[in-house]
Amino acid sequence: MSSSDILCVVRDKVDYDIDSKLASFVVDSHMSAREHNSVHGVGSSAAATTLAAEGASADDALRSDPAFGRSDMLPQATLRKYMMYARTHCHPKLSKIDHDKISQLYAELRRESMVTGGIPIAVRHIESIIRMSEAHAKMHLREFVVEEDVNVAIGVMLESFISSQKFAVMRPLRAHFERFLTRSKDQFELLLFTLQAQVQEQIDLRLLKGAASIEEVTQRPIEIRLDEFKQKVAELHITQLEPFLQSDVFKANNFKTDKKKFIIKTFQH
Repeated sequence: MSSSDILCVVRDKVDYDIDSKLASFVVDSHMSAREHNSVHGVGSSAAATTLAAEGASADDALRSDPAFGRSDMLPQATLRKYMMYARTHCHPKLSKIDHDKISQLYAELRRESMVTGGIPIAVRHIESIIRMSEAHAKMHLREFVVEEDVNVAIGVMLESFISSQKFAVMRPLRAHFERFLTRSKDQFELLLFTLQAQVQEQIDLRLLKGAASIEEVTQRPIEIRLDEFKQKVAELHITQLEPFLQSDVFKANNFKTDKKKFIIKTFQH
């Protein structure tokens, strides 16, 4: 097991909505296959049924998918070109990563896995973090591996490693390394929470300065200096802000950046 970078444990979880959709899909596939056989006079052999099901229901399943036809979906031809370009032209360097962070994580995880009686972590897991960090940087066409890439790689490696343990071992390991697991998933939410807290401070400050009402406060845009926001999130060990500033989460909450003035603006209604 230690020869693999990522272990993907398949669990049969009971979920009423997913189970219902799966059952409906299987039934519809067989009905489509039977209708196809009766129209074209195909025999009821297993091979013919399988071919009909694959041909008739695969297209139906794709078109019934809520994601089908969405404007934000990347065409497969473009995706192939993107991957070919990244493989050919992007070779991220490791000179900017925090070596101590990875080595301390390895020592801590090895100690905890021994204490809890789980499968011990191996040196290969460090190599896995490096490879996944490089892969994540390559996906973003970066020249250097940055902290964000390392954080994502650590989160993936930990999720993979912990999920492969026995249940009795899994719970204490997950609790102990929760800070790494939540960082990769909830970083945008954490940044948004921090930004909204700074906005609230600005609102409170305007009220203290004599604004008559909250309506008067929100008539003018609220501005947060970009360097102040960076300084605030640096306390959370987050240095890469550009993905958040360009994200749908940032825009959906009525924020926008003015790079000429180095500020973040918002109207709070």
